[in-house]
Amino acid sequence: MYSGPSVGRIQIHSEKHKSQAVTGNIGEAVVMPALGAAMGVVRIPFQRMKAHNLRCPDFRFYCDWVQLDRLWNTSCSSMSNLPNDMPLEVKTHLGRDEGYPLDALEQLLKYWHECSSNGYASAVGFGVIARVDLDVNKNSGSNHHFIRYLLFVPRTGFSLRRFERGFKIIKSTDFKKKYKTEYKQKFIRWLGRYFI
Repeated sequence: MYSGPSVGRIQIHSEKHKSQAVTGNIGEAVVMPALGAAMGVVRIPFQRMKAHNLRCPDFRFYCDWVQLDRLWNTSCSSMSNLPNDMPLEVKTHLGRDEGYPLDALEQLLKYWHECSSNGYASAVGFGVIARVDLDVNKNSGSNHHFIRYLLFVPRTGFSLRRFERGFKIIKSTDFKKKYKTEYKQKFIRWLGRYFI
């Protein structure tokens, strides 16, 4: 286990309580070992997180920025003032789940707020979303399921307040109705304004 400190209302737990959904337990059980295997690391030091009346990410893991650069083909390790760890939110689905990026991103946003308010500003904007695909209809008769990892690294001048304002607009029902056929493209372009 990683021994980083709690952040604001988010507490560190040495044990993970059983998820209400079976798919959630499966996703959380495989995500950290799979990420370690992809990075060529035997074991990634990580913590389980929980907060009362606050939806926070599932995990926080210790960052080996050189290994992360190799995996994502980035150059983050050359940046200054990098955090020692990053939050990771797991989403597991059995079928269509187009809303998962916004839902997971909102949980990262809650973590960034706690960091910003409790002296850990260098962690704001950094995080990972893991999506575990268990869609047996799409992969009928196959055990070839996959995990998609999305890395978030803030651009220079990232503003949590501006990002939150934009997030409220992009997730609103009115915005989704107005741009129904091009919502996904607009969402990706919007993210590109804030993250590399």
